[in-house]
Amino acid sequence: MKDKLKMNPGETLKRVHFRTKGTMGQTEIETLSILSPNGEVVGEVVYTDHTNLRGLQRQQHVCQTDLEGNVIVDERW
Repeated sequence: MKDKLKMNPGETLKRVHFRTKGTMGQTEIETLSILSPNGEVVGEVVYTDHTNLRGLQRQQHVCQTDLEGNVIVDERW
């Protein structure tokens, strides 16, 4: 997932929230903050990892936004 993000040198990710959805927890949703080298929040990432119970097919989605809410990356695979 990290290779799909557009981050400047020195920026890091910090997990803010994690939860699961579904009867068997088949959907994991992770919210991360993008921190500048001096520790200020400069953006947000929401990463979703879903596994179908029938066929065990996996779908992933990442959405990166800046502080104003502009979408920088919105990719599914």
